[in-house]
Amino acid sequence: TRLFRAEDAGSRPAAALMPKPGEVRVGQRGRYVKALGLLQIGAKGTVIGVYGMGAAQELELLLDEDSFSGTDRQGRTPPMRGLQIPLEAFMPVPTAAPSSAAAAAAAAASAGAPGQTALNVRAPAFV
Repeated sequence: TRLFRAEDAGSRPAAALMPKPGEVRVGQRGRYVKALGLLQIGAKGTVIGVYGMGAAQELELLLDEDSFSGTDRQGRTPPMRGLQIPLEAFMPVPTAAPSSAAAAAAAAASAGAPGQTALNVRAPAFV
């Protein structure tokens, strides 16, 4: 078994963790995983654009922190926080499932009087 090591430029995360073309969506959270790339490996961000198809697909990210490699993406992000990267440099981070307490509260709210509806809005989970 070969482990992913950030300092090894030839090392890659397990293929099962990496997205396939067409799987990444706008709003998805993830990490930059290209060793010796534009960002520090492990930098976090949110996908704000998906361009291209197949192996040539690229992602536009809104970074969580400023980076000298980042731009304002022509006004779509704050300065130093936008970046376009190849799909293979992005590893999606799974979002946490709601806790059982949150599920119980949602069930109680939706069990109101007949004719009433509950509006359940879930904020995005940040990693």
